[in-house]
Amino acid sequence: MYKVLKLSSHFHIRTNIFLSLLICLFSNMIYAQDVVSERVTDIFKIISSTSEGQEFKCSSFLNNKATVLVFLSESCPICQKYTPTLKSLWTEYSNKNIQFYGVFPSSSIEIDSVVAFTKKYGITFPLLIDSSQHITSILKARVTPEVIVLSQTGDVMYQGRIDNLFPEIGRKRYAATTHELKDALLSILHSCTGQSQAYRCSWVFY
Repeated sequence: MYKVLKLSSHFHIRTNIFLSLLICLFSNMIYAQDVVSERVTDIFKIISSTSEGQEFKCSSFLNNKATVLVFLSESCPICQKYTPTLKSLWTEYSNKNIQFYGVFPSSSIEIDSVVAFTKKYGITFPLLIDSSQHITSILKARVTPEVIVLSQTGDVMYQGRIDNLFPEIGRKRYAATTHELKDALLSILHSCTGQSQAYRCSWVFY
């Protein structure tokens, strides 16, 4: 009787190990799918305009090691709160050939309101007017603020939030405890190939 119980115990242990290995394998397969970047080369064909009324060719993104597109709304309180963080990141990474661009996707955007936003919050990186929503639709941006980081070849290296300062609707942390955008930029800088894994976040949309 003892031998039977002992054999049964070994069987269950081996079965559990086998199941654990299967779960790990399956999890890794899912993770591998999540980190595969999406290439959106059509973005380089777009001709947009800046908040200063100048023509802007998105093909200039090809000159950057990485391009950070931040989708904003001048009337969004969360966008307004994030302006110091964005300015700090831009200052830190612009000299590393990582360029920031604000994108205003509203179809009813008024240039004067964007200019006022720029002056009030001291934004110095370029702001693009995407009232036709060509940039927005190609990159599948859905909310403001939302960040999309592109490689030189048009791979989406990161898409999601700036950090977790606003974990849910109506709630704001005293300070962010995770910094997803900065982590993605660090990963791109430290990559031997100039690219990194695509990061994708699940977060509350505003």
